[in-house]
Amino acid sequence: MTYLGDWQDRWPHDLRLAVLRADPPAQHIVRVTYTHPSIPDERPLLFEAGTLTLDARAVGFATANLQTSVPATADELALLDPRTGTRIRIYAGYRLPGRAEVVHKVADLQLRERSVIYSADPAVASMSLDAATDDVMLAQSVMLTGSLPTTGLGEALAGIIDYAMPGTPTIDSSVPAGLTPERLDDLLPAAPGEPLWSLLESVADLANTDVICDALGVWRLNYGRTWAGGYSWLLTTEPSTPNVLHVEQVRSLEQGYANVAVITRTRDGDDTPQIDYGIAGGLVHWSRVGQSAVAESRRVKNYLHDWGSAARDVLARSARRGALVNIETPTAWWVAPFARVTVHLPTDAESETTDYTTERVTFDLAAGTMTVRATLSDFEPPIS
Repeated sequence: MTYLGDWQDRWPHDLRLAVLRADPPAQHIVRVTYTHPSIPDERPLLFEAGTLTLDARAVGFATANLQTSVPATADELALLDPRTGTRIRIYAGYRLPGRAEVVHKVADLQLRERSVIYSADPAVASMSLDAATDDVMLAQSVMLTGSLPTTGLGEALAGIIDYAMPGTPTIDSSVPAGLTPERLDDLLPAAPGEPLWSLLESVADLANTDVICDALGVWRLNYGRTWAGGYSWLLTTEPSTPNVLHVEQVRSLEQGYANVAVITRTRDGDDTPQIDYGIAGGLVHWSRVGQSAVAESRRVKNYLHDWGSAARDVLARSARRGALVNIETPTAWWVAPFARVTVHLPTDAESETTDYTTERVTFDLAAGTMTVRATLSDFEPPIS
């Protein structure tokens, strides 16, 4: 199964149509629980409000901010301590009239912070919980002792995850076995104290691989960065079948847009860095819009290989960010980063739609709405 398939296929087709058409009206359901290493099961929390955000480009692919009631006992409150291994789970779904509810786990996150606010009246105490996917923990990790696999780029990526994460993380990888192991000579062996996240990014650059820890805790190593699978999500403002609350179409030189990408590699004891770059459409378009560059820095052990393809890959992901839509719509739990969005706006011709790719989605868990940021699926700056 693909990441999108795992996320989307749980929701029946007729339910998806009912939610987007509001016919029949769907009741939105949200439940929040927590787990702790000292208890054998998960326990409920009284959910009041909050958001869940999935962001393809963030460290913290999934993050949640939740407001819940304060537990009734001090012992239970003590279990909600991020320093002791507490995890937060979010379940969500729908109930249609006359049908059983359809609810699935949509997040399994590490509790990062718990805040309790008290007042003179204990009855009005409130609690806020911040939680995130395990990539945030990896981003805080460093190499201490031991070594990482050198049999291939995919094996090295999995080795970094295994090294940093407690227990046995679930890894779903499409990277070919034994992929160009010689390129690891630029980066390994990892020295004690070396940040593991920057090492992970460097290996992923060389492997042309997206690495995410999805909202359910599965690490996805996607070779080629092409997120195939799943189905399109049609949004329209047509009066006959409207399913958009608000849509903003943006064309911008801000918002992360770039027509040049540069990777600067440096190594200890060398004052002359290596520069690798990619340019969109040659140089012609600069006469119109000028240069807009995105820069990445990488620490390496050796300058043995060219990183031009990695720089061009960074550019391909950046150029399309200047053409996007921001959409507010009723919550559709089958939408996630990398999913296709087909948008039909009032200014479009009768049969014309535009394909976008979801980059970020924020679910308002109490309101039953979501805000989606999506970029053009294919975009290259004009060259003439």
